[in-house]
Parts: sequence; C-alpha cells; structure tokens
Amino acid sequence: MTDSIASSPSRSRFHSMGWRFGIVAALTVVMFVPLIAVSFVIQDRAHYQSSAVYEVSQLWGGPMTLSGPFLILPVERERTETITNRDGLVRTETFIDRVEPVILMPETLNITADSRTEVRSRGIFQIPVFTADLQIAFDFDTDRVDEIIRSRETVLWDKASLVFYMPRTRSFSGHAILSAGSRRIDLEPGVPGGNGSGIRAALGDPRTLTGMVLEMGLNGADRMTFAPAGRETTVSLASDWPHPSFDGSFLPRTRSVTEAGFTAIWEVPHLARDIPQVSRGQAQLGSDFGVSFYDPVDFYHKVERAAKYGILFIALTFVTVLMAECLSARPVHPVQFLLIGVAQCVFFLLLLSFSEQVGFTAAYGIATAATVGLIGVYGVRGLGLGRHARVLTGALVTLYGTLFMILRSTDYALLAGSILAFAAVAVVMVMVRREDWFPEPGEKVPAA
Repeated sequence: MTDSIASSPSRSRFHSMGWRFGIVAALTVVMFVPLIAVSFVIQDRAHYQSSAVYEVSQLWGGPMTLSGPFLILPVERERTETITNRDGLVRTETFIDRVEPVILMPETLNITADSRTEVRSRGIFQIPVFTADLQIAFDFDTDRVDEIIRSRETVLWDKASLVFYMPRTRSFSGHAILSAGSRRIDLEPGVPGGNGSGIRAALGDPRTLTGMVLEMGLNGADRMTFAPAGRETTVSLASDWPHPSFDGSFLPRTRSVTEAGFTAIWEVPHLARDIPQVSRGQAQLGSDFGVSFYDPVDFYHKVERAAKYGILFIALTFVTVLMAECLSARPVHPVQFLLIGVAQCVFFLLLLSFSEQVGFTAAYGIATAATVGLIGVYGVRGLGLGRHARVLTGALVTLYGTLFMILRSTDYALLAGSILAFAAVAVVMVMVRREDWFPEPGEKVPAA
C-alpha cells in the first residue's frame, strides 16, 4: 500500500524535497502573523511601563532643567513729540515709554549639586527618582549694560530682578535661600513675560550686591540638566546612582563612575556658547547639558530585539526539522510544523512575562529551557524522530545560545546575526547537495 502511494506521480512530487521546501517556506510566511501579535504585546507592555514611569516621575518633579540666573533690568526711553492744537499753537511734550528690558548673564557661574536617588514602585515597575541639593554661586558685571543701552534710554536699576527658569516649581523639596553677602533676598514663584516656569527675586540695585548664592533642594526623575548661563560656567555633580548617561551639548571634562555612584565636572567657556552675554527682550535659554539616570533593566528593548530574530529562528528550526525527517521514515505534517512555530512564538511571551518578574537573564534561561524541552520531547514523541531528535534539540540550543550572545552584545549584533544566517544557509546547501529536485514521473521517492 505504501509503495503504491509513493509510486504515484503526484504523490512522488508532493513528497519530493522541492515540494517540502516550498511548504516549509509557505508555513514560515504564515508564522509572521503570530509574531506580529507578539510584537504588539511587547509594545503594549513597554507602553504600560513607560506610562507608569512618567506618572511617578511627574509626581516627583519630572526631569530637572535649570536655566539661569538672568538679571533683568527694566529700561525706559524718553520720547519727544511736537503737537499742534486746534488754534494752530505748537507745543512739545515729552513721554516716557517702557521698552525692551536688558538681559544680563553672569560672568561666573559655579553650580555644585549633590544628588541622592531612591526607587519608587508602581505595580511591578521600579522607577528611580532623585533629590538634589544645589548651591549656585554667581556674579554679574553690570558695566556690560552700557554696551547695549541706546541714546535717551535709562536703566531702572532699583527695579532689577533675578530669574531662574525650570520646567515646574513643584520640584522644590524644601529650602530655597538666595543671599548676597549678609543680605537675604526673598524668592517668589513665576517669571515675567510668560516665558516658561521658574522663580524670581526683586534685587533692587544689583550694582551694590556681591557674592550672590542660591541654595535649594529639588526633586526630580530621569534627567538633570543645566544651561551654560555664565560667561564661564562650572558644574560639579555627584550622585549615588551607578548608571549615569552623560548627554546634552557638552560632555564632562572629568568623570568617575563606580558601583557606589558617580562624580562629574563640566567646564563651559563663553566661546562655546551660542548666546550673547547681554541682550534685549527675553532671556535666551540656549542648549543644555547634564546627565540622565539611566536604568539598565530595560528588558522590553531586549525582548523586542529578540522578537526581531523570531522569523529567522522559526525558519531555521523548520529547516532543521525538515533535515531531521530525511533521516527518519516518518514525514512531518504541516500542522506539526505550525505547532513548533507557535511554540517558538510563545517563547517570546514567556521571555517577556518572566522578565517583568525575575529579570531578563533568568527569564531567558527559563523560557529557553521550556521551549527547547517542549520541542525536543515533541520531536521524539510527536514527530517520531527517535534518536534523530537530538539533531533538532542541538540546533535549538545553538540558536537560543547565539541569540542570547547577540542580545548581550549590541555592537556586534548585526555581525553575529549575519554570520548565523549565512552558516545556516551553508549547512542546508551542503546537506541537500545530492538531492534530486526533479524526480521522473513514476519514480519512487523516499518519504521525506
């Protein structure tokens, strides 16, 4: 009975290696559907985690960006007009108009920040936040104002104000003290002109002030940055967070990162800035620099990267099964191929769900052991490969081991993936080099 079926021309063609490869290729394309569904699940969980991080960060103060200080000097201009009344009499009147204020930036700006981090929880997610104590010392060269004052303009020195810009004033964690020598200066929320959020202080005549220092405590999350407001800006930052990511327009001149935290020092000269020392109108905030409190436990990104290799792994597994069935007498049904493909898709769901609970490395071990064990047992019991199932199991161990190394080494991921794909194609070509792809009608083709 078996010989009569195998000798049928259509049956022979169906069981030929060419037909089998065609079926496997079609099944591989079909597996794109569950892989896309898995990708949606990964993206949804990553979005849920991002939402939790954002909510906690905003409640704690959010990213901290400090710009300033800026000395704002109101300016009045005298204007004379000639007026002719109804009787033909001509008179001259003088008007005083308020014009664009002068914005003066400090000559030197020295910022010292000491940050302490803690981890807040929202559900299963851990969100790092920080509290920073800042000391900001600065001074102004008020003689520079003469460079930008026009004729018939008068600077209202006694109405000068000091402004610091920041994203939100609810970041304050307690004290905020502005002093100039022995004088204590009151601070108020809000900045003039509606140019963002921040704090301000009425200084009086700044020409009499020396040694101005602002001390304050701020809450924040995710990022701490500063604007190079001074003609010479120096920022010294220390934190107990061991995973900093220095970014922005300037990198630190010196830095030290250990398991106990990090220290960094930035020095920005005036020639490196893109803003003038004295200007008119509104303060120009310019570019900023600082540090992001990077969380290395970003397993969603790793799982997403792993899923991108999903179709390659499924294709290689299908080809391995196809090669293994050539060594046995029992053909593998297309439904059995699909079951193996679905099991590999579920691997990524296991990896995602366990990563949220025990971390990525442990989750990868659990998901790999479960998937390889399931497919290996199925190869023996379900596919009837017998001892040839060791070929399938060995290939899966190699594939998942290679994937783990790819995920651990971002810089060489493309190289490793390309070599893996090339090696797989080469192995298949060697194994089928003697295959008769066009059996003659009526020729008996071994069930493959």
